[in-house]
Order: sequence, then structure tokens, then C-alpha cells
Amino acid sequence: MEIPLTDRRPTCAIIPGHMIKIAALVCLYACTAQATTIIVQKTTKHIVVAADSLFTSQDLTPIRFGCKLRRANNIYFTGSERTMGAQQALRIAWESMLGSRSASQAARKFGLRSQEMADRAKFYYPREVKECLGGHICGEFLFFEVEHGVPKLTTVKMEFAGTFESFILVPHTFDCPGTCLDTEKVSFCMGVCAGITPESFKTGLPDTDTARKLVSREEQLAPQLVGGPIDVLTLDASGAHWELTQGGTCSPDEDPKPHQKPH
Repeated sequence: MEIPLTDRRPTCAIIPGHMIKIAALVCLYACTAQATTIIVQKTTKHIVVAADSLFTSQDLTPIRFGCKLRRANNIYFTGSERTMGAQQALRIAWESMLGSRSASQAARKFGLRSQEMADRAKFYYPREVKECLGGHICGEFLFFEVEHGVPKLTTVKMEFAGTFESFILVPHTFDCPGTCLDTEKVSFCMGVCAGITPESFKTGLPDTDTARKLVSREEQLAPQLVGGPIDVLTLDASGAHWELTQGGTCSPDEDPKPHQKPH
């Protein structure tokens, strides 16, 4: 998976209710967005993740669409970042998942390789690194699974710290359940989230419909950064379930042909 790199607008995770403590930790730093929208809703029964499929990395010509959710064994991964190198982030996430027994373990293995990502970012994306320095979060990653019937997720947020000469990535890892407390429902947005507030999640619709609706909202606000078919995954005790989407990029039941951005 290549993860888009281009957005500059501020964003923070939307974390309601009893999540205030962790929200303060997450938003302690100036949050810097990436070009993708990922909506996550976790209950005690399932995890719903929706993502757009537009890739806008400067490395991609022409711009194309593709799946932004990946699986290794029983662990799933998605993310949004600007400067660390999309292919490298996927490779490290993949290797971390293959050798792990849980999403939490995979996330921590991923974080332990932050310096490897920092070195590549400094070499290939010096301008973006300089923009992110000073405690900004310029990479958000999600590892998730259902373990023994219990939905679990772990987020990794990369803080850009130090000077350009001594640049390091500091991973901040949060588990749910765990750090986020054992709340009945947790909903948040990663990446481009300019039009999303805590109230946005109160639609009265099923979680899958809400997730799709919120990604679509961001596409309307920033079509140059968010777009394409919206893939929606539900993970529960019975397995993985993809919502049918015309031209969807993730589900094995859907058309796998590559999509090109319309002229």
C-alpha cells in the first residue's frame, strides 16, 4: 500500500466521552494531516473501518485508486502519512504483522523501527520533514483485529522531534481496550478530517453507513486529497465483512481492476 503524502491542514483524532484523557495526549502536539480519510468505529462487538481509495503521492503518475486496508494473518493495517515513504511504511507494517501474535505487538514492533523510517524521510523528503519538526504528528497508523471475540485496535502516531540534523520519530502508541479504557464505543478520524466533529458520528445510522458518509463528506470538501470508491470493512467474531461498493478496491468479491482518475 502506498499512503498519500500531500495534505497540510490541521487535524486531530475525534475521541468522545471517557476518552478525554487520551485525547489530551494525542492532541498535545500540533496535528498535521495527510491526504486520505480513515473513519474508525469500535464497539464491544465489532470494528468498522472506512477509507477512501485515492492515492495522491508525488511519486505516483498518473494518480490512481487502490485499497488502503491490508491484512497479514489475522491482523489488519491502514494509515496516513506525509514524509516517511509509503512503500517503506507498508513493508515495515507487513513485516511487523507477520511476526506478531496480536495487533498491539505488531504496532509496537512497527514503532521500534521508527528511526529506519526517519532516516529515509530525511533523505527523500527533507522539505516535508522540516515542516513537521517541532512536535507535529505527521503519521498516523492503525493495527486492528478481533482476538478471541474481542475487537482490539492500536494506533501509532509519529511525532517529528529534534532538529533536522538530529531528526527522530517518536512513536506514541495507544491501545483500545487498554489506554482508551473499556468504553462501549470509540469513534475517530485519521488523516483529512476538516469537516468532522464529535457530533458528526451521531447520525442514527448503522456504523458502516456513518463511516461511509463521513469519508464522502471529506471527499466533497477536499476532492484533490480524498476520493475514489470508499471501502468499508467490518471485523467481528465471525470474520471480515466488506460492504459492497461499486468499483471497490479491497473486497475480493469486487472488481479488482485498477482505477484511473477521470479526466
